Amino acid sequence: MTASIAYKDLIEEAFIEPIRSVMVIDDEYPTLTNLISVIQNREQNSYKVENLDRLQNIISMCHGEMKWTVDVFDGKDSIESHIPDRLKHSDLVILDYHLDGDVNPIDSEKARDILHSLDRNQHFNIVMVHTNGLQDDIEKVYDEILCDFIKVTKKHLFELNNDLDDIVEDWLVENDPNEDRFLFLKRKFGIKDVVKLINIDNEKEAYYPQKPTNFFHPFKADIQQLTDAIKVDHENIHIKDITQWFGSKIVLKLVKELKGTREISEVKWGWENEVNYICTDNIFITVIRKQDGPVKAELYEQLFKSLVKFNPSPMFLLLAKIRHYIDEIGLEQANKITNNKYAQAGWLYNLLKKSVDVSEHEKAIDIHWEQLGRASKPHLRDFSKKLCESLMLENSNDEKAIVQKFFKVNNEQTHEVLSNLNAFSCSIPPCSTHLTTGSILEIDDKFWLCLSPSCDLVPGQRSRDWEARIGEQYTVFKAVQLNEELNVNKANDEANTNNYLFLQDANGVIKAYSIAVGKKNPTWDIFYAHNQGIFDDSRQIKLTCLRKDTDNTTSLLSTKQYVATVIAELRYAYALNFLQKLGMNQTRIGLNYSDKFLH
Repeated sequence: MTASIAYKDLIEEAFIEPIRSVMVIDDEYPTLTNLISVIQNREQNSYKVENLDRLQNIISMCHGEMKWTVDVFDGKDSIESHIPDRLKHSDLVILDYHLDGDVNPIDSEKARDILHSLDRNQHFNIVMVHTNGLQDDIEKVYDEILCDFIKVTKKHLFELNNDLDDIVEDWLVENDPNEDRFLFLKRKFGIKDVVKLINIDNEKEAYYPQKPTNFFHPFKADIQQLTDAIKVDHENIHIKDITQWFGSKIVLKLVKELKGTREISEVKWGWENEVNYICTDNIFITVIRKQDGPVKAELYEQLFKSLVKFNPSPMFLLLAKIRHYIDEIGLEQANKITNNKYAQAGWLYNLLKKSVDVSEHEKAIDIHWEQLGRASKPHLRDFSKKLCESLMLENSNDEKAIVQKFFKVNNEQTHEVLSNLNAFSCSIPPCSTHLTTGSILEIDDKFWLCLSPSCDLVPGQRSRDWEARIGEQYTVFKAVQLNEELNVNKANDEANTNNYLFLQDANGVIKAYSIAVGKKNPTWDIFYAHNQGIFDDSRQIKLTCLRKDTDNTTSLLSTKQYVATVIAELRYAYALNFLQKLGMNQTRIGLNYSDKFLH
């Protein structure tokens, strides 16, 4: 392993090296179908020589140096059908922004439709918008795309305060009628400035231009001058008020241009000297100027610069590497499995015998998935080690600085970080189709943790003794009630006592739970799950249990039915921890000590 590998090289390894197929979309380029038609009909082609030369250079780079396959699409179909299905399977798309020839905003509708189609696709797409720009300005193209992705639906810190606006505007009319005293108010701002402002969620960061990191820091003297002047007539006006007012006027002028489909928090973006990117969960976009120079410098190197500018987090890189590497080794591992004909014969026979049992299909998938995962581990482990080595080398072995570089977190957010990390470590969204050790059920607004051994919960494989007593359709299981620890910080501090589990609720809030409070014993119960413990499509399951008869004249027990919802699962190691804790509690030996006297 090369100790001096740079982080940017790992970005290239994770995002560019896996590229295999390229789709070029440009109305100025001929498709293969167009060329065949010209040859067959002996027609005169209408394509400009410079455009043909550029396409030829792109194809030469892709086929020669990069070893990429290339397809060309001219985007000339009708607006309803201009997005080909094969586009959704391309690793890299080179997209002309004006697919109808004339350079105007309306003409970019097709290109923007294609971008949104790719953003809805679950195949992560890298797109280079290859354009001459609007009036030779590619920043205008970038701004249009940014506006087309971001929407503003939530309140932000620069909403216009009408009362404050009246005070400031009236004062300016009276004291600066020629608008020549406070020239900073005439400064023009762009849509990127608006996005920055409405994305600020901390008042200290928003309203105090004295701070070097504040957006208005370059105008701190101007804002202070205006504040001091107004304060003579309105003593309750402070610098934070004028800063908020100034920002709200900037936002008000341009915010209506943000007409996209994604919340601002879902879109990462950056622009610096034409090196740029817009990124969501499903797409990475960079706008690149069309030039007549070497095509590799124009396309490949600009793409690389934009990815480096994006600076994806190490986890983002690792997941991208996992995604592509599994695709790369999948055939080899599949061949190893399918070449073992005896194991395959036994697997197929068992699967066919129990084909109506969903859990059998899950087991078949699990065992193959495990082999694929194990085969990929050595390579992915090496990549993970390279990530850490490069980051430590480039940041003087300062772990805190590295974390803050990517995530902008500080000591005030320690417990929020720990809560999310602990929840991610111990719990996952429900993925099983039936009850298993660690299933977490919501029953009448209370949470219960299933703590029967998983081998007793597999449909069709439980003890014959139970089947003789309660029938084939019920699965008996033991569950313990979870008690919420209201002080999540306390749970984080004591996380390694192994007494807590952490769950994310429907609103994204992390909560901590334990199976016992203080010295109290766990509250547990026996439930009988209908349909062999198999969930319905909404992850609900009917349960029966014994309860005291509501008729106070008798002391009998009666059965009661509940509908439980599976809300999460514990990862297996964490489920075993609580299974062991419950087992130890229930096998404890009572000794003859005393703890009360005259009490």
